[in-house]
Amino acid sequence: MGRSFFLSRLFDLEVAPDFESDEIIGKVRVLPRKLHLHAGTDAVLNVTFIRAPSQVDVPLVFRGEDVSPGLKKE
Repeated sequence: MGRSFFLSRLFDLEVAPDFESDEIIGKVRVLPRKLHLHAGTDAVLNVTFIRAPSQVDVPLVFRGEDVSPGLKKE
């Protein structure tokens, strides 16, 4: 999986009371914020997550709209 794809994907993170427990006490939607890799082997050392909002509005900006025939409005 490519790094840019991983950092832009939503995940359902399962929350447990401790590391050894099989009990799941909740699920949280998260986005990866930082990916820490080993300098020599590129092995994953740590991933920092942030909670994802339930809905995100993303504005679309078209560059070169004035010269692109596919984006011209009539």
